[in-house]
Amino acid sequence: MNTILSAALAAVALQLSLTTAPAAAQATGATLTQTGTGNRVLLDQANSGPDVEATIIQQGANNVIGDPVSQLPGVFQSESEVQRATLRQTGNANRATLYQRGGWRTNLSLTQTGDGNVSRIRQEQAGDSSTNIYQTGNHNQVDGDSRGSGPNGFVAIQTGNDNVVDVVDRLSGYSGPFMEQDGTANRVAVRQDDAIYTTVQVAQVGERNQVTSSHDTTSNSYLDARQTGADNQIAARSAAMGSTARITQIGFRLDATLAQRGANNLGVIVQR
Repeated sequence: MNTILSAALAAVALQLSLTTAPAAAQATGATLTQTGTGNRVLLDQANSGPDVEATIIQQGANNVIGDPVSQLPGVFQSESEVQRATLRQTGNANRATLYQRGGWRTNLSLTQTGDGNVSRIRQEQAGDSSTNIYQTGNHNQVDGDSRGSGPNGFVAIQTGNDNVVDVVDRLSGYSGPFMEQDGTANRVAVRQDDAIYTTVQVAQVGERNQVTSSHDTTSNSYLDARQTGADNQIAARSAAMGSTARITQIGFRLDATLAQRGANNLGVIVQR
């Protein structure tokens, strides 16, 4: 009897502890949707709790996530342990800016469909950051700036002509920007300073495309740049220890330049 009673009391105590236990903290979230032209969004989630999330959807032309005049970011997330943002713009001549600072994990997913769109992303002092940008159209631009972060996964994929990706990576470690472009007259520029164990991957398909890559005061950096098409150019340089650069070009009227300074470096150029 005592055994049965003890078991029953234990079951009741367990049930009470479960029902009175505090619920797990939920993310602080904001969702903004705009349809039309000439719209603008400003979202400030600084110091908004341990977990913040933003979703912004704009459909139309000349829409802006941010303030081009004052240079205020459209989405500002700061000091939260987890920071997430999803931005989608459909139309032409749209602008999107985001600034994420601090935190253990920061994440951005940005999709722009149309011509003449621009996205500017800045992430700093994050333990682990990831950025995924997808642009479809012509004359689009991506500017990425990462400073003082840990593992940084940056992905930019563009489909169309005359598009640009410009990435700057400073004081970071284990970062791995990946850029893919499919079209004509596209450009990629990557600069990494004071970084360790970095990987840069670029893949371009089309004609008259360009890649420039520089690694200053870095160690154990890796570059893999590939181009398929005619009249393409790649220029890479590094002042590093233990860096590896592999350049592969397939097509006609190709130009590749590689300059390495330091020790224990490896340079490979293949042209077909």
